Amino acid sequence: MEPSPNQTIQPPTRLALIPAPIREISLNGHSGYHLVNDWISLHVDEIANNRTPANRSGSLSLELWALPTPYQGGAFFGGHLIAGCSLEPLYGENCYRNVTHQQLAQTPPPGIWYLSLMIREWDMAQYVTRDQMSFPQPIRADSITALNLAG
Repeated sequence: MEPSPNQTIQPPTRLALIPAPIREISLNGHSGYHLVNDWISLHVDEIANNRTPANRSGSLSLELWALPTPYQGGAFFGGHLIAGCSLEPLYGENCYRNVTHQQLAQTPPPGIWYLSLMIREWDMAQYVTRDQMSFPQPIRADSITALNLAG
């Protein structure tokens, strides 16, 4: 269809793709947990230090937290640590692959909880969350049993 003489022709819309900020320490690939009876298994395809080669991380901690609301970011959050493991510091441009950890799950108090798997780094004063993966399906903790999917 030809434009009329009085019609303004708009240029095509151009979309700029803005890359997500690169996290210094990141969880890459598939991450998850599996709960059988009282035992929980954490799995991460890759934990990477994306800093320069000489920039070694602090001690790392892979942690699964139960939070009263979905994780919104930030250093301060209230919740209950369900499971976790320590990892040695990692030099920049290096990674851990196929990280798996099993332990008895630390069941939070009864209620509905949102789970978040975090990689945290010791910065000489405290552990700081560097990356995280939130699970959209909340869980229900019962006073007698361990964790169940809410629903």
